[in-house]
Amino acid sequence: MPFDCIHSNEYREITLNGAQIEGDERWDVVEQYVESSFNTLRECPFPECGAQLHTATKRELIQPDEEWIEEVIIAECPRCAHWQAMWYQDLGQGLLGGPTSEWEAQLGKLAEFELCLPEGCQPELAKHLRAAPSMWHNLSPQKIERLVADIFKANYTPCEVMHVGQPDDGGVDVVFVDSGGRRWLISVKRRLHPAKGEGVATVRNLLGAMLLKNSRYVVVVSTVDHFTYRAYEAASKADDIGFTLSLVDLGKLKRMLTPLLPTMEWCDIIRDHKPEWLMELCARMPDRRQFTFRDYIQKMHSHGRGIAGGLPFY
Repeated sequence: MPFDCIHSNEYREITLNGAQIEGDERWDVVEQYVESSFNTLRECPFPECGAQLHTATKRELIQPDEEWIEEVIIAECPRCAHWQAMWYQDLGQGLLGGPTSEWEAQLGKLAEFELCLPEGCQPELAKHLRAAPSMWHNLSPQKIERLVADIFKANYTPCEVMHVGQPDDGGVDVVFVDSGGRRWLISVKRRLHPAKGEGVATVRNLLGAMLLKNSRYVVVVSTVDHFTYRAYEAASKADDIGFTLSLVDLGKLKRMLTPLLPTMEWCDIIRDHKPEWLMELCARMPDRRQFTFRDYIQKMHSHGRGIAGGLPFY
């Protein structure tokens, strides 16, 4: 995963991603990447995200008599998985009486890519969508379909998921077989105007596909922010006659991204400099998962209740 790495040795030589920085530019780099990020920043730096960062710090004296210290600082965004970590070692005064210290800072950044992503880049895409939600409406319909397939696979494992979307697919873009062997047809609608609700016509068309493909389970996923009242009414009527039709709007889809996000990308800097602290720091960082489907199912079963309306969505 991409990140910027800034290192300063005991001679105050500063490198940025392996390239040495000369002259006064060194302090500009320190100000940009270290001072603002670790001393003042409390929120995610991506404006569309803006969540409060989770932090953990550990410090110890290396030589108590000399007041030499070693410190690690970690910060991670619970929403988009942005992260930053810093290792610092103060070794008192050098041979010439000046301060001697060494430090390294790493800051995660969003990968630069075209909207037509190759396979295997979904964690980076999930980070982008959490950090910049407006990007949902810029992805191609096929990319959204493949992303939805990966989202369902990540949330409902063990399961089988197949992307089947074609120009003449009858409205079915993904086939999903859950752990109980039920076969779900998923229709994915990429809309450019999220405020305009997904209407009843979409639901009615999928009901026809259910009959033609002999399936009793359907999910409609749309990048709008809501389904209309008549759409929900049609889904409820379908349930009354033995079909299960679940509606997933953009708000639910955003929350379903969580299992795709990379976790604890800051671990390498701890392994490199202070591996014996890794387990403790991992335990001290809050779990940034949101309430998952598996949690939901277990809660419903513990109360002796079924899952009304099909799959358990947020």
